[in-house]
Amino acid sequence: MHRTVAVLLVSSALAGCTFAGVKPQFVQPAPAGVPKIFVLGDIRVADRLWEPHVLQFRRGVEDWLKRNGGFEAVVVERPSEPPLGSIVLVGTITEVDKGSAALRWIVGMGAGRARVSGDFEIQSPGGAVLAKFSAQESYLGGAGIGGAGFLDMEDLVRRLAETVAKITRDWAHGKPIEER
Repeated sequence: MHRTVAVLLVSSALAGCTFAGVKPQFVQPAPAGVPKIFVLGDIRVADRLWEPHVLQFRRGVEDWLKRNGGFEAVVVERPSEPPLGSIVLVGTITEVDKGSAALRWIVGMGAGRARVSGDFEIQSPGGAVLAKFSAQESYLGGAGIGGAGFLDMEDLVRRLAETVAKITRDWAHGKPIEER
Protein backbone atom coordinates (compact mmCIF):
# COMPACT_ATOMS: atom_id res chain seq x y z
CA MET A 1 0.00 0.00 0.00
CA HIS A 2 2.72 2.48 1.00
CA ARG A 3 4.76 1.53 -2.02
CA THR A 4 1.82 2.23 -4.36
CA VAL A 5 1.30 5.66 -2.82
CA ALA A 6 5.02 6.42 -3.11
CA VAL A 7 5.06 5.39 -6.78
CA LEU A 8 2.04 7.59 -7.49
CA LEU A 9 3.62 10.58 -5.76
CA VAL A 10 6.91 10.19 -7.60
CA SER A 11 5.11 9.76 -10.93
CA SER A 12 3.07 12.88 -10.27
CA ALA A 13 6.13 14.93 -9.41
CA LEU A 14 8.06 13.74 -12.46
CA ALA A 15 5.18 14.46 -14.80
CA GLY A 16 4.77 17.96 -13.46
CA CYS A 17 1.74 19.93 -14.41
CA THR A 18 0.85 19.93 -18.06
CA PHE A 19 -2.35 21.29 -19.47
CA ALA A 20 -3.93 20.65 -22.85
CA GLY A 21 -6.29 23.11 -24.46
CA VAL A 22 -8.48 22.66 -27.52
CA LYS A 23 -10.59 25.22 -29.31
CA PRO A 24 -12.79 24.11 -32.22
CA GLN A 25 -13.08 26.71 -34.99
CA PHE A 26 -15.10 24.90 -37.66
CA VAL A 27 -16.44 21.38 -37.33
CA GLN A 28 -18.64 19.41 -39.68
CA PRO A 29 -20.12 16.11 -38.56
CA ALA A 30 -17.78 13.15 -38.99
CA PRO A 31 -18.30 11.03 -42.10
CA ALA A 32 -21.10 8.44 -41.91
CA GLY A 33 -18.60 5.59 -42.02
CA VAL A 34 -15.42 5.72 -39.97
CA PRO A 35 -12.51 6.59 -42.28
CA LYS A 36 -10.26 3.57 -42.75
CA ILE A 37 -7.05 5.44 -43.48
CA PHE A 38 -5.38 8.30 -41.63
CA VAL A 39 -2.97 10.37 -43.73
CA LEU A 40 -0.54 12.73 -42.01
CA GLY A 41 -0.23 15.66 -44.38
CA ASP A 42 1.88 18.79 -44.26
CA ILE A 43 2.86 20.03 -40.82
CA ARG A 44 4.44 23.47 -40.98
CA VAL A 45 5.87 25.93 -38.48
CA ALA A 46 5.18 29.65 -38.19
CA ASP A 47 8.88 30.30 -37.51
CA ARG A 48 11.74 28.48 -39.29
CA LEU A 49 13.59 28.18 -35.99
CA TRP A 50 10.98 25.65 -34.86
CA GLU A 51 11.52 23.36 -37.86
CA PRO A 52 13.28 20.67 -35.75
CA HIS A 53 10.01 20.18 -33.82
CA VAL A 54 8.10 19.06 -36.93
CA LEU A 55 9.71 15.61 -36.94
CA GLN A 56 8.95 15.14 -33.22
CA PHE A 57 5.32 16.17 -33.84
CA ARG A 58 4.95 13.80 -36.80
CA ARG A 59 6.43 10.90 -34.84
CA GLY A 60 4.18 11.67 -31.89
CA VAL A 61 1.03 11.53 -34.05
CA GLU A 62 2.13 8.33 -35.78
CA ASP A 63 3.17 6.57 -32.56
CA TRP A 64 -0.04 7.51 -30.71
CA LEU A 65 -2.31 6.32 -33.53
CA LYS A 66 -0.42 3.07 -33.97
CA ARG A 67 -0.51 2.46 -30.21
CA ASN A 68 -4.17 3.44 -29.71
CA GLY A 69 -5.75 2.39 -33.00
CA GLY A 70 -8.79 3.84 -34.69
CA PHE A 71 -7.76 3.40 -38.32
CA GLU A 72 -6.88 0.38 -40.43
CA ALA A 73 -3.80 2.21 -41.74
CA VAL A 74 -1.70 5.21 -40.75
CA VAL A 75 0.11 6.81 -43.69
CA VAL A 76 2.84 9.29 -42.73
CA GLU A 77 4.03 10.24 -46.20
CA ARG A 78 1.20 12.05 -47.96
CA PRO A 79 0.51 10.43 -51.34
CA SER A 80 -0.08 12.71 -54.34
CA GLU A 81 -3.71 11.63 -54.20
CA PRO A 82 -5.00 10.44 -50.81
CA PRO A 83 -7.10 7.28 -51.12
CA LEU A 84 -10.87 7.28 -50.86
CA GLY A 85 -12.03 6.47 -47.35
CA SER A 86 -9.23 8.48 -45.77
CA ILE A 87 -8.88 11.69 -43.83
CA VAL A 88 -5.86 13.98 -43.94
CA LEU A 89 -4.45 15.94 -41.01
CA VAL A 90 -2.56 19.15 -41.83
CA GLY A 91 -1.48 21.97 -39.58
CA THR A 92 0.86 24.69 -38.47
CA ILE A 93 2.74 24.85 -35.20
CA THR A 94 2.13 28.50 -34.32
CA GLU A 95 3.99 28.88 -31.04
CA VAL A 96 6.95 27.25 -29.34
CA ASP A 97 7.92 29.03 -26.13
CA LYS A 98 10.23 27.29 -23.68
CA GLY A 99 9.23 29.77 -20.97
CA SER A 100 11.50 30.65 -18.09
CA ALA A 101 12.89 28.01 -15.77
CA ALA A 102 13.88 30.78 -13.35
CA LEU A 103 10.30 32.03 -13.07
CA ARG A 104 9.01 28.47 -12.67
CA TRP A 105 11.48 28.00 -9.77
CA ILE A 106 11.09 31.37 -8.08
CA VAL A 107 7.43 32.21 -8.62
CA GLY A 108 5.79 28.93 -9.66
CA MET A 109 2.02 28.64 -10.08
CA GLY A 110 2.16 29.12 -13.87
CA ALA A 111 4.78 31.84 -14.12
CA GLY A 112 7.36 31.05 -16.78
CA ARG A 113 5.32 28.20 -18.26
CA ALA A 114 6.53 26.47 -21.41
CA ARG A 115 3.98 26.34 -24.21
CA VAL A 116 3.49 24.88 -27.68
CA SER A 117 0.40 25.42 -29.81
CA GLY A 118 -0.89 25.04 -33.34
CA ASP A 119 -3.77 25.25 -35.76
CA PHE A 120 -4.93 22.04 -37.43
CA GLU A 121 -7.36 20.88 -40.10
CA ILE A 122 -8.91 17.52 -40.84
CA GLN A 123 -9.50 17.32 -44.58
CA SER A 124 -11.23 15.01 -47.01
CA PRO A 125 -9.07 13.23 -49.62
CA GLY A 126 -10.03 16.03 -52.03
CA GLY A 127 -8.81 18.76 -49.65
CA ALA A 128 -12.18 20.00 -48.33
CA VAL A 129 -11.93 21.16 -44.71
CA LEU A 130 -14.04 18.91 -42.49
CA ALA A 131 -12.87 20.24 -39.12
CA LYS A 132 -10.56 23.00 -37.96
CA PHE A 133 -9.27 23.47 -34.42
CA SER A 134 -6.42 24.90 -32.40
CA ALA A 135 -4.64 22.95 -29.69
CA GLN A 136 -2.02 23.76 -27.09
CA GLU A 137 0.03 22.12 -24.39
CA SER A 138 1.64 24.01 -21.54
CA TYR A 139 3.99 22.91 -18.81
CA LEU A 140 4.18 24.61 -15.44
CA GLY A 141 7.20 22.71 -14.18
CA GLY A 142 7.76 20.49 -11.17
CA ALA A 143 4.76 19.19 -9.33
CA GLY A 144 2.47 22.05 -10.28
CA ILE A 145 4.01 24.64 -8.00
CA GLY A 146 7.06 25.32 -10.12
CA GLY A 147 10.45 23.85 -9.59
CA ALA A 148 12.65 21.57 -11.60
CA GLY A 149 11.83 20.94 -15.21
CA PHE A 150 11.15 17.29 -15.92
CA LEU A 151 9.88 17.85 -19.47
CA ASP A 152 11.77 19.48 -22.30
CA MET A 153 10.28 21.07 -25.42
CA GLU A 154 10.49 17.79 -27.34
CA ASP A 155 8.31 16.15 -24.67
CA LEU A 156 5.83 19.03 -24.84
CA VAL A 157 5.66 18.88 -28.66
CA ARG A 158 5.07 15.14 -28.40
CA ARG A 159 2.21 15.72 -25.96
CA LEU A 160 0.69 18.22 -28.40
CA ALA A 161 0.97 15.62 -31.16
CA GLU A 162 -0.77 13.04 -28.99
CA THR A 163 -3.57 15.48 -28.14
CA VAL A 164 -4.07 16.30 -31.84
CA ALA A 165 -4.00 12.59 -32.79
CA LYS A 166 -6.62 11.77 -30.15
CA ILE A 167 -8.89 14.64 -31.22
CA THR A 168 -8.64 13.53 -34.86
CA ARG A 169 -9.31 9.87 -34.06
CA ASP A 170 -12.23 10.71 -31.78
CA TRP A 171 -13.78 13.07 -34.36
CA ALA A 172 -13.46 10.39 -37.07
CA HIS A 173 -15.39 8.06 -34.75
CA GLY A 174 -18.25 10.54 -34.31
CA LYS A 175 -17.23 12.36 -31.12
CA PRO A 176 -17.54 16.15 -31.20
CA ILE A 177 -14.51 18.38 -30.85
CA GLU A 178 -15.21 20.32 -27.67
CA GLU A 179 -13.44 23.29 -26.18
CA ARG A 180 -11.36 22.54 -23.13
